[in-house]
Amino acid sequence: MVYSQAPVLLCILNDQQRVLNANPALLAFLGTQEEALLARRICAVLGCIPPEGVPEAGCPGCALARALAVALATGESRSGVEHRMESPAGARVLRASVTPLPGLAGRQLLLCMEDVTERTRAEEALRERERRLSALSDLALEGVLVHEDLRIIEVNDALLRMMGAESQDALLGHSLLEFLPQEAQRDLRRSLS
Repeated sequence: MVYSQAPVLLCILNDQQRVLNANPALLAFLGTQEEALLARRICAVLGCIPPEGVPEAGCPGCALARALAVALATGESRSGVEHRMESPAGARVLRASVTPLPGLAGRQLLLCMEDVTERTRAEEALRERERRLSALSDLALEGVLVHEDLRIIEVNDALLRMMGAESQDALLGHSLLEFLPQEAQRDLRRSLS
């Protein structure tokens, strides 16, 4: 019941990494019927986009294939495995976990996957935005700092020079209030409350 109604992508594989069963969520994600998947190797079903800078590696270079092989060899689960694939909807990123299923005929694995494409894109966009902001801050002639709850988490070179600090370590992690006169501290606390 849970298997067939789970919103995550699930399938059961044999010891040759061939599909024995797939839940409706996986079938809908792939846009196919279960009969089209049965007895096919999961890596052939999902395909693989090799990581940037890695030549076309196929299954041996695929983190998912390695995780499946390790789970079969050791009987231990693997989680947090990222798999990039091409789907009818375009490039997708899946986060997978592999769990050996004890007590069944032969060695079988439960493969559980979640489509994390949008989250991955958002994280990549945030990292790029932070990189650009940091580069802009470094180019600024004015002193710039970034704080979180008044704790200094980033400073530019101009601020280091203004403060007479030799490195970022002299400022990072300190309270912004440590560097302000008493009156400015009161004003800042008042404006934040």
